[in-house]
Amino acid sequence: MEINIHDDELFKNINTENKEKKDSEFDNCTFDNCDFSNGGFVSCKFIDCIFLNCNMTMAKFRNCQLNNVKFIDG
Repeated sequence: MEINIHDDELFKNINTENKEKKDSEFDNCTFDNCDFSNGGFVSCKFIDCIFLNCNMTMAKFRNCQLNNVKFIDG
């Protein structure tokens, strides 16, 4: 299993509605105006990340680790 690592990245206007992201690590990343509704993450790590104005309706975090994560609505 290969883990995708993302450091200090900005993810803007991403739409992963009804999809899953697997086996990834996000360090100090910002998610801005993204739609994760009815989708989710499997076996992912989020460290020092910010979710800004994101649609998290019914998003699932299965077997995930969230450390110092902030969810901010603008």
